[in-house]
Amino acid sequence: MQQHGFGRIYGAKDGDTAAKSARVDLACVLVWYATVVFWSDSWSYGISISFRSAGLHFLTGLAPATWMNIKLALFIVSAMLLLLYLYQAIRLWQTKRKIATRKHILHAVAFGVLAVSYQDPNWYRAQSAQNLFHALQYFFIVWAFSYLSITKNPDQPGIFYRALFKFRWGLLFYAVAIAIYGWGGWSLDAYSQRFPGHESEDSIVQVLGSIGLVSLLLHFYVDSFIWKVRTRHVQQALNIEGRGAPAEPSRHLRGAAHAIAYFGVPLLLVVIVGQWRDRTVSIETLKHESELFPRSAQARFLYGIHALEKDNAKVARQELSAALALSPSKQGPAILLSQLDAIEGRKELELIHIRAAVRAAPHSVNGRRTLAAALTKRGQVDESVDVLLELAHLQQFHFRQPEKAIPALQEVLRLAPANSEGVCRLARVRVQLGQRELALERLQNHLRRNPTDADARKLAKQLARND
Repeated sequence: MQQHGFGRIYGAKDGDTAAKSARVDLACVLVWYATVVFWSDSWSYGISISFRSAGLHFLTGLAPATWMNIKLALFIVSAMLLLLYLYQAIRLWQTKRKIATRKHILHAVAFGVLAVSYQDPNWYRAQSAQNLFHALQYFFIVWAFSYLSITKNPDQPGIFYRALFKFRWGLLFYAVAIAIYGWGGWSLDAYSQRFPGHESEDSIVQVLGSIGLVSLLLHFYVDSFIWKVRTRHVQQALNIEGRGAPAEPSRHLRGAAHAIAYFGVPLLLVVIVGQWRDRTVSIETLKHESELFPRSAQARFLYGIHALEKDNAKVARQELSAALALSPSKQGPAILLSQLDAIEGRKELELIHIRAAVRAAPHSVNGRRTLAAALTKRGQVDESVDVLLELAHLQQFHFRQPEKAIPALQEVLRLAPANSEGVCRLARVRVQLGQRELALERLQNHLRRNPTDADARKLAKQLARND
């Protein structure tokens, strides 16, 4: 509906104000969006599991052939609506000699982004790409509308509203405020992952998620009544030609009823449907979803997990390999494949999949530790040492837990006693932990065995001088 609203604004500014054109635009936006979603396995799968979790087997009851026919039917209807859309554009030119250029560009760009991003097998990447585009589109059209509105009627809004929208430099302040909000979300999420298992951090993320959800609901709620191109004050603010209807007088009772209906009906539906919630999922259901949505990395991954639990190694390998190929940034399939390789004695594949797991999650301590152990077992000591040094760096600087870097550095020196970098970094960690004397002692012991190590000698002199 937002896309339709934006399109009507740009269309109206170019003289496309006919009611028939508005109905065609609405039909196009709805069907085109449904087509993009239905042709996206990752998004369709997300919708499917939402229905299934609520006890409604809306999509899981369809045969793959039936599902494909539905998608083809939507594609055909979308193509027909595109022809009708073009016909309306031609009629506008024939009757008014006008072209709604901005509306056409808006729809072309928006649905182009949707079509490309939603085809990503990883739902999270698809969601992130689309949300980034939508946020840029939405937030700044809101700023433009508010700036123009306050320019027409500067005495109406309050202080905060004027600070954001009265002056052009307010756009920068507005952008910074949005960036801070997004950075806060990213920081809190990263903070919780840095210290996993702490209930306080989990609560922080839950609160953040709640804020995001409320913001999203309010965002759609406000949209349901502010984008009224037919009203006079909106036309005035957006410089749209026409004689719009006056804005309706504010009625508190009606506004309250509107809000209750908007938020209350979905909440009531969730409560009612939640009573039918079925948490058990059969292996047959997961297999069917994998067949319905073959390009959904998550569908293939979950079916692979359950196949592995049922000791069906062949199906598990097939599904997990498909999930990894569809979404190399997912660590789970690579980890399970490496474990399956270890069971079946496929040493080379095991190492390949462990490396894939580390690439997917470069900040995973367990992943690097597992990779180092696998390399050591195969006699690839030099590479194992490099991985352990990376692990120590991760613990010391990314997670800011220098004491946990010590075991990795000690393992480096066990594998390569003369490794200068390992010796020096272990000494620096000990100094950071207040163990200067122990660090200096270990450096001196190392120099007795390796008197030509210039880096260790330089560090030992610095520590001795500081003492």
